[in-house]
Amino acid sequence: MSRPSPRRLCAAGGGLVVALVALAPRVAMAQCDASVKPAPGEVGYKKRPYACEGMYIGLQSAPVGVQVVSLVRGALRYSKTPSDSVLYVKARPSASRLEPEVRVIGRARQANLHWALDGAVRVDSQMRWNLKAVVKPMELDSAKIGVYGLARRRGPDGSLGGPIFVPLEITRARATSGSEPVELIVRVPMAAELCWSTRNADEPQPVANTPRCEPRISPTDGNPDGYFRIVIPPQPEGERQLAIRWRPRGSQAFGDPVHLSIYFW
Repeated sequence: MSRPSPRRLCAAGGGLVVALVALAPRVAMAQCDASVKPAPGEVGYKKRPYACEGMYIGLQSAPVGVQVVSLVRGALRYSKTPSDSVLYVKARPSASRLEPEVRVIGRARQANLHWALDGAVRVDSQMRWNLKAVVKPMELDSAKIGVYGLARRRGPDGSLGGPIFVPLEITRARATSGSEPVELIVRVPMAAELCWSTRNADEPQPVANTPRCEPRISPTDGNPDGYFRIVIPPQPEGERQLAIRWRPRGSQAFGDPVHLSIYFW
């Protein structure tokens, strides 16, 4: 069976859990997305030594609902100087809780920017991301793109369960940085504003449609396409549920929460 595109991993409103069941059974088998039509030239989407990366010919339609675009510890940062050409991508959750390899997925933070990255990294290793291949030739600054991790839960008997989002750490050096907040970028194309909250995964599910939705977050500056930046304070290691409620444009009412499962480390 072919693997559906990660670009379609999103959730609609109405309390639905984010739709990730299309994830391939083995993260280790992360490969080029067969649904992507590469753009012509050397910067076109294709397999590279570290991952599959490149520009592609855009689709006619975009996902609706809540779409995860980036999930990183701290932030994704690099300069425009030619010397700043390598980043190290790491994910270090407990291998006993998750599958020991995490998918690395990169997508644009602008609606009409057709860039993608698909790779994998082991929890005891790192991916050496060469910015000279696509990012620097296309002048993609760090405010235009995002990356996030995706893995599967490991049960007590070693079996693999459903998928879960994993924050990635992206640094210029091999050394691991200290604890930092997690930056989550989501896209909700029809949203005017949103609010969010977190809870432990084993806590009882809160009552839906709570009357207040605070604090409220507006779309990121200069980007009216429904991209929102959520900064999550450092969390103890383990799975947490993040609930997002959003208000459609032209409405004053917030909808039911959409839930994302995130493994913090």
